Amino acid sequence: MRNVIERILEVPEPLYVEDVEFDKSSGLEIYINFTRGGMFACSKCGKMCKVADTKQKTWKHLKIFQYDCYIHFRNPRTDCGDCGRLHWNPPWSRIGSKFTFLFEEHIMRLAREMPVSKIAELVNEHDTRLWRIIKHYTNVAYAKKDFSEVVKVGCDETSSRKGHNYVTVFADMKTRDVVYVTKGKNAQTIERFALELPHHQADAKQITEIAIDMSTGFISGANQHLSNASITFDKFHVIKALNEAQDEVRRMEQKDNPLLKSSRYVWLKNPTNLTKAQTEQLEGLQKKT
Repeated sequence: MRNVIERILEVPEPLYVEDVEFDKSSGLEIYINFTRGGMFACSKCGKMCKVADTKQKTWKHLKIFQYDCYIHFRNPRTDCGDCGRLHWNPPWSRIGSKFTFLFEEHIMRLAREMPVSKIAELVNEHDTRLWRIIKHYTNVAYAKKDFSEVVKVGCDETSSRKGHNYVTVFADMKTRDVVYVTKGKNAQTIERFALELPHHQADAKQITEIAIDMSTGFISGANQHLSNASITFDKFHVIKALNEAQDEVRRMEQKDNPLLKSSRYVWLKNPTNLTKAQTEQLEGLQKKT
């Protein structure tokens, strides 16, 4: 059994599987040790060093069949003459993580398809710990993003939770990729976007067009922080403003023209979507007004 586990986990020398325990309630427990006198590479300079001391650590691994699996290892600290004493990082996990690479890869794949709370139930883990995995790899991937070709962006706010809690999302209008997300929905959100661009091989001056809604905060932010960008107001908010203006005029004129009463949706609906009665009403109003 130990030899099988060693082959599955690809345990390198001088490590070896010392013991394997199984209990239906706790799952599979794999204990890894290293041979006496074994040497390890310094995590900083790579020089092979003797072991100064060890610290017992545990990592959660992928399930084996339907049971949780944990790896226990007496993790060594190398005694390097140049770099000092540093913890050696085992090949099955990243520094600081309490999960194996394969477990984290599994979580990231699931996170694309289902809510984190449901993933937590599936893998028998607290969702807070899973969020740490997702945020780590998201930050690593985002840091590598190149925005040097981004010239046209669109931004809009959305509610992040109940109440007035908003985030503003910026997207590349050409590729439709999300390039930046930040809290709020004011001029400062556009300022933060402009300040983020240099971290991704880009500059605020390269943005030639920005599509926004008609809020004063977005307009002010675009004028101040994206000075080379022309502003395009998105169609939804333009049509919404026109509809509101049209209805306001109707309300004013119905005081002198009672025919306009109860005709709000006749004017606002797309003519192709009007019922027969509404079409006749609109034709009558157009003749009489």
